[in-house]
Amino acid sequence: DGLTEREIRQAAEAAVAGRWPDLTIILDMPVEKSEARLRRERDRIEQRPAEYHRRVRENYLDQAKRDPAKVRVVAADRERKIVHREVLQALESLK
Repeated sequence: DGLTEREIRQAAEAAVAGRWPDLTIILDMPVEKSEARLRRERDRIEQRPAEYHRRVRENYLDQAKRDPAKVRVVAADRERKIVHREVLQALESLK
């Protein structure tokens, strides 16, 4: 909704009070594919234009590029068992 990266980070910091997760997994999917998967009535955020969702997606992908040790991207537009395996591999890397 027009917040800067700094404002988003400040809000997140207030919410987690410095207790950041060891790993964040982003289940990534192009906007068009994710819209096709929606089967129920859409909530107010899901009703926003595709361009909004593209910007949000790009912001998450930018976060992953800036901190690949803490943020992993898993392509979620593939078979569930492949996505599941990659998520488990990401979690295993924490050991």
